[in-house]
Amino acid sequence: MYGERKLEYEVIPSNMGLSVILMCKCRYEIDYLVEKKLLPDISEETKEQTVKRFASCVTRTIQKGNSYKESAEVLSQLSQKYRVNVVSNYYGNLKTVLTEAGFLPYITHIIDSTVVGVRKPDPAIWQMAIEASDCRPEEMLVVGDSIKNDILPAQSLGCATAWLTREVTEGYGGRVIRNLSDLFVIVTTSSDSW
Repeated sequence: MYGERKLEYEVIPSNMGLSVILMCKCRYEIDYLVEKKLLPDISEETKEQTVKRFASCVTRTIQKGNSYKESAEVLSQLSQKYRVNVVSNYYGNLKTVLTEAGFLPYITHIIDSTVVGVRKPDPAIWQMAIEASDCRPEEMLVVGDSIKNDILPAQSLGCATAWLTREVTEGYGGRVIRNLSDLFVIVTTSSDSW
């Protein structure tokens, strides 16, 4: 988490890919843990070896896992009928990461918080997605994994929402999906306005 927060204040080249981002985060995490005496002091060489192993392992796991393949299939099918936007608190290189993942051909608009200068949970970032899609809020279905950053701000604008989670909080009465393929149930059983 420390590495992610630290990266928010860095200038990230727009062509920096996921593997390099992961290495930066890992370096920050190791430095933080050493500083807090939660990890023994290690040499720069050992740190770099650890960083490279970590980034390589995570990248391989992501690429070999079913989530990338499933996501690409779902996005491909949805993009044939719907405009698909990605709204993310990211570092200015979201387009590069989406390209690496093979998702870019299915994305209509990318709203990267660093590029647009607004971060979630500010509803203004969701308003940008609505305007980019040239639709009314009630015509947009926002899928998000955070109640605070995605679901509540989108609902405040009048958007329909689907919470992507495996653990539903008791008392939450909105739409829940466990994976992206669950979206097909929503889009085939809902009317034009969600």
